[in-house]
Amino acid sequence: MSVVEDSMDAVDTGITMGDSDGFALVCGYVEKLMEIGDVVSQIHPWANLAWSILSVIPKTLIAQVSRDSKVQCLWETAADMLAFLKDAKPVLDDILASIVSDMMKQIYHCAIFVREYGGEGFFKRTTQEILKSSDNIIAQYTTAFQQLKDRFEARSCLATLKVLRDVSQGVVQLSNILDDLRDMEKIKTLESLRGPDLEGIRCNQYAVCLPATRKALLGGIMKWVTEPDGMRTLWLNGVAGSGKSTVANTITSLFSETGLLGASFRFSQHIEPKYLFRNIAYQLALFDTRFRECLLQTFRTHGAMNSYSLREQLEKFIVEPMNSVLFVGPVLIVVDALDECGVESERREVLEAIAKGFPKLPSFIKVLLTSRNERDIRAKLTTTSFAKSIHDTEGIADDILIYIDDRLLDVIDSHPHLETTWPGIGGKRNLASRADGLFIWVTVASEYIKASSDPDGALNDVLHGPATNAQQGPEAPLDMLYLGILQRTPTLLYSIDTTKYIVGAILVAKTPLTRVGLDSLLGLGKNIVQTLRDGSKIQLASSAPLINALGSILRVDDKGLVQILHASITDFFTNSNRCTDERFFIDRSKSNCELAIHCFKAMDGLKRDICGVNDPTKFNSEILDLDERLNRHLTEDLQYSCRFWHRHLQDVHHPDNDTYNQAKRFFFTHLLHWIEVMSLLDDINGVFLVLKDTKTWFQNHPNCDADINQLIDESLHLVQRFYEPIQRSAAHVYISAIPLTPSSSIIFKVYAPKLNSLPKLISDDATPAPWTDIRPPGRGQTAISYSPDRSWLVFAGDNNKLEIWDVAGCYPLHAPLTGHGAPIHMITFSHDGTKFCSTDNNCILVWDATTYDAIGVPIHPPHSALKVSVWADKVITCDGSRQVSVWDIAASSAADHELELALDISTGVDLQGAYIVMRNQEKITNITYALTGKSVIDKYTHGRDITDVKFSPDNKKVVCRYRTNNCVSILDVHSGNIINDLLDVDASNICYPWIAFSPNGQRIIALKGKHIAIHDLDTGKLVYGLFERTYTAAGAELSLDETHLLVWDSQSFEVLDMPSGNVVASSKMHSVRYGAVISPNGHYVVVCPCGGGITIVDVLSLSSHSYDIGIASVTPSPNSRQLLFAMSDNTLRFAMDISSTNSIVLDSARSPAAFSPEGSIIASAYMDHTLQLWDTKDGKAIGKPLGGHRKVVTAIAFSPTGSRLISASDDNTIRIWSAAAGGGELLRLQAYSDIRLIFWSSDESRIIYVSEGSNVHTLNPSTGFTSRQPSPVELRWAQLLPGAKEIFYVSADGQTRLAEYQEGRITEHSTSLPTRRITDAIFSPQRTHFISISKTDLIDFSDIIAPRGPSSIARSHTFQSLTFSSNGRWLMSVMIDVSDLFSCRVCMWDSKCGQLLWEDVSDDNQAPVVAFSHSGNLAVVWSPSFCSIRNTLLGTIFSRWRTESAAQFVTFSSDEKQIICVLKGSNTLKTWNISCGTMIDSSQDTNDSAVPSEPAHMLDGGLSSAVSPDGIRLAVAHKCWTLTLHDLTDSTDKVIFEILDSPMRLLSFSPDGSKVASVVNDALIYVWDTTGHLLGQFQKDGAYIRSLALSPDGARIISICGSFSETIVQMWHVGDDSSISFNTYGDPPKSAAFFPDGARLITTAASGAIRIWDIRSTTPSSVLKSTLPSSLCGTGDLAISSDGTRLILCYFLWDIISCHVLKSFHAYTAKFSPDGTRAALAIGIGVEILDANSGATLYQSGVFRVRSMSFSVDSTQLLYWSYDGIIHVMDLMCLPTSFNIEVLSCVHPPDCMMIQPSQRDG
Repeated sequence: MSVVEDSMDAVDTGITMGDSDGFALVCGYVEKLMEIGDVVSQIHPWANLAWSILSVIPKTLIAQVSRDSKVQCLWETAADMLAFLKDAKPVLDDILASIVSDMMKQIYHCAIFVREYGGEGFFKRTTQEILKSSDNIIAQYTTAFQQLKDRFEARSCLATLKVLRDVSQGVVQLSNILDDLRDMEKIKTLESLRGPDLEGIRCNQYAVCLPATRKALLGGIMKWVTEPDGMRTLWLNGVAGSGKSTVANTITSLFSETGLLGASFRFSQHIEPKYLFRNIAYQLALFDTRFRECLLQTFRTHGAMNSYSLREQLEKFIVEPMNSVLFVGPVLIVVDALDECGVESERREVLEAIAKGFPKLPSFIKVLLTSRNERDIRAKLTTTSFAKSIHDTEGIADDILIYIDDRLLDVIDSHPHLETTWPGIGGKRNLASRADGLFIWVTVASEYIKASSDPDGALNDVLHGPATNAQQGPEAPLDMLYLGILQRTPTLLYSIDTTKYIVGAILVAKTPLTRVGLDSLLGLGKNIVQTLRDGSKIQLASSAPLINALGSILRVDDKGLVQILHASITDFFTNSNRCTDERFFIDRSKSNCELAIHCFKAMDGLKRDICGVNDPTKFNSEILDLDERLNRHLTEDLQYSCRFWHRHLQDVHHPDNDTYNQAKRFFFTHLLHWIEVMSLLDDINGVFLVLKDTKTWFQNHPNCDADINQLIDESLHLVQRFYEPIQRSAAHVYISAIPLTPSSSIIFKVYAPKLNSLPKLISDDATPAPWTDIRPPGRGQTAISYSPDRSWLVFAGDNNKLEIWDVAGCYPLHAPLTGHGAPIHMITFSHDGTKFCSTDNNCILVWDATTYDAIGVPIHPPHSALKVSVWADKVITCDGSRQVSVWDIAASSAADHELELALDISTGVDLQGAYIVMRNQEKITNITYALTGKSVIDKYTHGRDITDVKFSPDNKKVVCRYRTNNCVSILDVHSGNIINDLLDVDASNICYPWIAFSPNGQRIIALKGKHIAIHDLDTGKLVYGLFERTYTAAGAELSLDETHLLVWDSQSFEVLDMPSGNVVASSKMHSVRYGAVISPNGHYVVVCPCGGGITIVDVLSLSSHSYDIGIASVTPSPNSRQLLFAMSDNTLRFAMDISSTNSIVLDSARSPAAFSPEGSIIASAYMDHTLQLWDTKDGKAIGKPLGGHRKVVTAIAFSPTGSRLISASDDNTIRIWSAAAGGGELLRLQAYSDIRLIFWSSDESRIIYVSEGSNVHTLNPSTGFTSRQPSPVELRWAQLLPGAKEIFYVSADGQTRLAEYQEGRITEHSTSLPTRRITDAIFSPQRTHFISISKTDLIDFSDIIAPRGPSSIARSHTFQSLTFSSNGRWLMSVMIDVSDLFSCRVCMWDSKCGQLLWEDVSDDNQAPVVAFSHSGNLAVVWSPSFCSIRNTLLGTIFSRWRTESAAQFVTFSSDEKQIICVLKGSNTLKTWNISCGTMIDSSQDTNDSAVPSEPAHMLDGGLSSAVSPDGIRLAVAHKCWTLTLHDLTDSTDKVIFEILDSPMRLLSFSPDGSKVASVVNDALIYVWDTTGHLLGQFQKDGAYIRSLALSPDGARIISICGSFSETIVQMWHVGDDSSISFNTYGDPPKSAAFFPDGARLITTAASGAIRIWDIRSTTPSSVLKSTLPSSLCGTGDLAISSDGTRLILCYFLWDIISCHVLKSFHAYTAKFSPDGTRAALAIGIGVEILDANSGATLYQSGVFRVRSMSFSVDSTQLLYWSYDGIIHVMDLMCLPTSFNIEVLSCVHPPDCMMIQPSQRDG
């Protein structure tokens, strides 16, 4: 038995009548009044309501509160009020009955108070609050009862009920039900909340049950409302027409009058679900002040309610605020006709919201729902509400008879000749029997009889007339009735086609129309004959006669809108199983088709500026009478057509050609007019979805052609591109959108000719940008993610909403998803693409990727989630506290296990599907399966360390990178078996992803620098590639259909065709910030630029129009008859005839390229770094490619005779080739810098090239010697003039220079194009003029040597200083480039003529300090990096040295042999010798040659260097990864080793100077002799080499190999490659070195142990133990004295013989002198000299921080290099023999002189 039925049963309260028991008297009087109420029907519902609460108050509670005298007095006053019921038969007329009804209402509220007062009500927690205010409440109720008694006696109808309200500040509020609303301003702010003022959106409180009907059902519902316990929701269900809505209306009316109705809502065919919760919230805000305040606060927190999903609307704006309100007593919410909110798919969201949200309401809220017993509604509500069938209640038959009596009275009034008892008791019982419990049946039958001129005949038809083939079932009575009416109405039978035409339109109309609007839409009128699509003829002047004839099933409301009487009527007509007379069956699809065609016909009346505004500059909001204009110019049928044509079209399931053609014609005729109207109607957002749905409809039609699809696509792009202007002003669809649309597009061709007075774009027919910014640049998004198939994307903006966009169509797929109250920082898709989740700092929401509905309830991790993964029905999170949790999506609860990751801050955590990957800086430390919490890493190690790991999207394969040789393997996840071991990826560059998976998870894209390879995931085999780019790829992605490959770096992207690898499209206009993706078919690319925003690029348009692929440079042939074009995408095109615009593509050729001097041959590069010669006669290749370069070719030039070809490459080589067919490489030269330009001198004795940074180099090909000259401004192009030794330069800003290439002296300077940015310059064959191309594509012809006026200085530079020479002739200016603050320029000018003589350019961020010598012949330029001494007139460099520090002041000495400067910061005065560039000490004069000068080319910087022990040789590992040996005696050098892709470090000589060794690529040791012969390569299983040392004779190598935690000591024999490993007993070694005798070696360990080994044994001969903490052990240099008796290590000086410490210290570098008598320590700041035998300190200096140091061979001098760039030499012979002197003076040679100004520091 249900709760409602339980509540209908009598409750034994144990109440007895007694004069002294006020409560018992009241109960007795109410019970008696219920009996009287059967007669006086007005009273009964209220007596029943009062009894519903009195009868359920427990007797124990009555006994408890009756002991309170105040409560007893209250009941006695109430009993006295009802004392008139002591009469046996009191007479109650209408006035008294109304007063008695108010008495019952007041008793109901008083009983609620008493129950709450006793602690047994809804709000048990407020008992104390009620007690606080009880005296006041009791007094007010007592007064109210007394007033009601007085009214009864005076027969007054004025009523003021006292109602318990909410709890405010601890006091229960008692207010009048009729109190005026005082917060009118706040209420006005809520007006927009409910949406449009829709007809019939609330329950009709006047269409209620007849008196004395539905007593049992209404009584049960009222008791359920009153009960404080139980479920919040009651679902009343039944078949159509069973009276559910009438019951809902009655309950609404009852509780409205008692002040307990919170809200009511009624669905109908034309009321959408989106208005449900908005209206409920609005009504609740009117109902209760406290809720209104909470709701307004919610608006301030979350924004507009209509931007959220239905479930979020309910929970955020109703449930949460209502739970904040303390309310006493029940509050009722009624939702009627839930089944009418749409078909099953349309009501899914609202049912989900109701089922999940209503149970969360507080206990005092009760919700009554009514609907038919539909499958989906039953599934959602059965478990979350009380389900009650309306058919299972008592008294239905009696209620039907009462209802029949009432309806027949109306019939009798319409037919006065009928008797008042017509048709008699028998006729009424027959009608009741035929109705079968359906009230709607009675309604329709009575209306039919009433409308008939023969009521007896009509009654007979209803009772006895047969209904042809009526089906049996719950709706059978209705079906028979409807069929009977239709079959017996002559007007309908006269023209069945007309009836179906009109009724069908009414049934499928998306919103009700008036008769006039319906007639206009359907084309009805006098003398109008229409032929329908099925051939039937329609001739009808108006629909009014037919609507009148159907008055029993149609109704016209007071606004004139025509609607069906009941939803069952639509079901009947459109269901062939119910409407068995096929004449009346209405096919929804056909009726929708007819209405769609009529909508198109109505929209033929659309035109430009339809509202007659006549001012296209006005915004819509500025048209003050817009609403009036819309009503005047847009008729009802036209507005309806514009809003709903697409919905009718979508409901046409099998459209014929006529419908297709009508729709297509509309698009080619009125599309812009319709967009204008939608803008005026403020519905431009709906245009996207309309166009998208219509495109799908067209595509499903068999006759669909490409034109309509393209037109719709262009329309979508047009609306998206001009969304904001069209939304604000409808006229912009004409004046902005069309003029700025490509003239080659269909939409432009169709509509532009039809539009007059339009602005025209003054330009050629240029194609606009083939991309769409769906989020404008500069508007960042907090998160973005893409569906696994890359067909759509989700991003989060700054409004905490999720937007969903289609990639191919560039339009939103759904309204923004809401629910987050904080910025979203992460969006994650499940691997199968069925779900995605969004994460903010507080919660995680999971969404269905098909419906975009929220799944489950929000997940609230205890801490903000940093990593999130969606796997199956789980969400896996990792938060900042290192806790990994697994959440059930449906329950929003954590799983049984939560993993606490005990990791330090350096450990990273990654979630890959269901696996947790943990790593430190060196390797993967653990892999855990999140769903079980078990570690699985052991399956994948295979005895090796894993440095990186990637799981496939489906978690079936895993790709591991191992430390050993950086090997990459594909493994099966479950078994751990290796599938393949051959992947080649970029293991050295951790900034870029090393692999990526294809969208379908079947391919692996592997990256290695500039190379890309695609492997099969199952086999590991190479599928596509190897593809090489000219840049290092930041990422790559394969399209889903594997037809295209997207490759990008931070500045550009390319799309390659698969499998050829040819570039289909490229763009350098789109930087990539968050990566990029490519659409499934490869036609679209999505990028997120660095400036923010999201851009979708059309690959096909980008390719076909080459939007950002232009001419980068043009080279004319020597005879000026042919042109060679280098395009911006690096391809080459050749025009064989300059008079023709036609050009051919040199297949696969890439720039750079050059003509031979006679113009018969072109030389170009290929992508594989080879060179190719081309015949200019036919453009065909000559011979085979010339191979040799290992990296990209950067420059090409022919020799003046044309016999030789020179090329430069990023492999840092210059190669000279024979230019004859079949020729090969003649010579290879080393270059230390990247080369941008290269050419020959006229006598072919020199090669001049320009490196990056605009540095000019002159190379002697016979000796290989290179000299470098300073660059003139931003050098881009240069040419050696014929017959002279001069170079002509052109800079990017249009300035020109003419300079001697031997000395670099500038002889001519001009600013030919000072306002234009030059992109290319080409010299004429005679070299007398050149052609320049500016950035604006302007071509200028200029003479190379032309007279110019005084040079002006570009505005982009700012002056820092001007310095004149002493004679005033010369002027030096210092400038900083404002566009590049790291570029400084010093210029020397002739002050008389303004001629620029020379320039000195530096890349420092501080301006240099300059000065002239006294004679004016020399100039000094002191920058933070270099000091240069130049000839004032010629600009030649006299001397140059490194400075490493900026200067405050600089000047020449009087003899012009020294430079004196004051350094910044330290205010130190230093003096430098100009001739040798060394610092000198004025106090003493020592040998200037004590320190050899650094070779000039060393200024370019080596990465590692070492000097042989005899000081004869210098080994340098350069930045180009080339090893060079220099002979310091004759300044010659020799390249002995070259390895292009591998850096070198730990460069060292053997003690005897016979061998040199270096670590290459971190894991290999190379050893050479001093002639450059490679002696061997050594490695230990690819382990990292941490240290390197050679034995004294160079025969052995000792090294520490491995990671920090797993290291070993390894020794190799250079001659036979044999090796020995030394056992360190689990104590990781930190350093190792040989003893001077070469027979022993020493190692240190992390524990502090120092082991000495005999090299013939792997067992240590002795062990020394340090007392330092383990964190310091093994740090610092290791040094052994020459006699092998002393050791420096771990901050100790050891006596090895006695194994004890002589001295402890803190130094980071230490050296023994060659004779073993002294030790030098580099302490914190300065050096310390020790006596090696005793450990005593001989000298200590604290002035400089020492970088490195070394002793002279005779141990008499110490050289050390400080961090400020100064080299110091200390004379050790003058040190004292005793060590008790505290302050000693250091003796410096002249090149280390130090002077302290004023001796301030002592």
